[in-house]
Order: sequence, then structure tokens, then C-alpha cells
Amino acid sequence: MSHCSKFRWNLIYFSNSYAQIFTKVQQILKARKEEFSAIDLYWDNFNPAYDTRELSLFKAGKTSDPNVKKYQKLLKEANRRIFIFPVWWNDTPAIIKGFIDKVMKKQFAYNVGATGVIGHLKNIQRVEVMTTLPHPPGI
Repeated sequence: MSHCSKFRWNLIYFSNSYAQIFTKVQQILKARKEEFSAIDLYWDNFNPAYDTRELSLFKAGKTSDPNVKKYQKLLKEANRRIFIFPVWWNDTPAIIKGFIDKVMKKQFAYNVGATGVIGHLKNIQRVEVMTTLPHPPGI
């Protein structure tokens, strides 16, 4: 990650069993005196699946999940996002997909206008993604 002082607040999304990566990113940000919040989806026991109640609120862009409400508040505050997750079966883990599905709701993150999608999270200046891949032993 390159240093850029224009980021007043960093938000780290963590869903990886390699805690060393998470620790290293936090150390780098602290050394740079950059403020950050962290979302550890596993630590929060985030449920990436829609239950019946949550699904009934989907069309209105609402949620009954307290984690989603907390994450949306953090999203509004941070101007840089750092995603840390493994690549499983050539894709993002289900918990990351569920995070995007449940948190980036219509009316919160976007609306649909006559000419296409209208984004609401204009505070986002940069998104960084750090992934890990499994490798054969000895490599």
C-alpha cells in the first residue's frame, strides 16, 4: 500500500484466517498515523445470508440486521476501503459476497435513475483489495 495523506479515515474489511495480514495492515496505518476502523466479519458473527425478515425489507433498502446498520455508518465515515480476503474456488468468499449484498443496499449505496445507477457513497476516494491464495507446500 502506498502512503497517501489525503485519506482521513480508513476502513478495513477483514475476512481471512491469516491474521498476520490484518495485523500488518494495522501496523502500517498506525505508523503512518492514519486513523482506521476495522470490520472483522467473522469476529462480528456476520450472517451473509438473508433471512425472511431481512428479505422482506430488501425492496425498501431497509435492514433488520444490527451489523448492517453499524457497517453502513462506518461506510459513510471512511474515504478509503481496504478489503482483505482469500480467493476460494476462483471467487470471493460467501461472507464477502453477502456483505456486499446486505450492506450496499439500494437507497443507501445507490439508486437507479433514468440513465443508470446513481452512487451515494461519494466519500469513497480509493478501494484496495488484498487477497491470499493457497499454494502447494514448498512454494
